[in-house]
Amino acid sequence: MGSDASVGEDNEHPQHEVTIPTPFAAGMHETTFAEWDACVASGACPDVTDNGWGHGSQPVINVSWNDAQRYVTWLKRVTGKRYRLLTEAEWEYAARAGRPLSTHVETPKLCLMNMRGTRATLR
Repeated sequence: MGSDASVGEDNEHPQHEVTIPTPFAAGMHETTFAEWDACVASGACPDVTDNGWGHGSQPVINVSWNDAQRYVTWLKRVTGKRYRLLTEAEWEYAARAGRPLSTHVETPKLCLMNMRGTRATLR
């Protein structure tokens, strides 16, 4: 996990191995404004600005970690399924999709995971 010393930010070093001990599954796409707006309509999530980009199928933006936790709580309640935010290690593993660790990974978006999936080890 992290970046080798020749790339990345100071807080991404040193590169190290992390084991993800339990299986997980993650969504393939970011949470959209349409999905977020359903939570807003129920009163469980705050309305957030789209910076003029539009709602609908656009990925939701301007969401804090606490806002995302509210969304997860609402989603669990309306679906009856277990969801949570990915850990940093889980997100990096999924974002790299088998690429070498020296590959740049963008800042995490709001991606949710269901508690089923495959075992993974970061190297």
